[in-house]
Amino acid sequence: MTAPDQIDLFGAAGPPEPVVAGFDYWAEVLSACEQAALVGALQTLTFKPYEHRGYLGHRRIAAFERGDGAAGWPVVLSDLVARLASGLAFDPAAFVQVLVNEYAPGAGIGCPIRLMSRSRRWR
Repeated sequence: MTAPDQIDLFGAAGPPEPVVAGFDYWAEVLSACEQAALVGALQTLTFKPYEHRGYLGHRRIAAFERGDGAAGWPVVLSDLVARLASGLAFDPAAFVQVLVNEYAPGAGIGCPIRLMSRSRRWR
């Protein structure tokens, strides 16, 4: 049984309408070849453990900041930001940080425990 508001995972129904105002779904933002090249390029980044207030998260990160120009950013990220900025009608210089997260297989991606304890939803 399928609920009327359930998203079709196999594309027969076409792209869903945005659930959040201002959120766009770009089905073909990268071709299959571009996706493969991006994955390969991302695998060459130098990742470090994510640390916040003395605790290590269950992910590794590669963080980049734009100083003057795109110095310090890998070319692949500069190209991706330029493409996204163009599609959003933004100036690429408006993007000043890029954070790439790497989650190991089996790593949970979820709500932090401290937030769960404050929310009625999790009780």
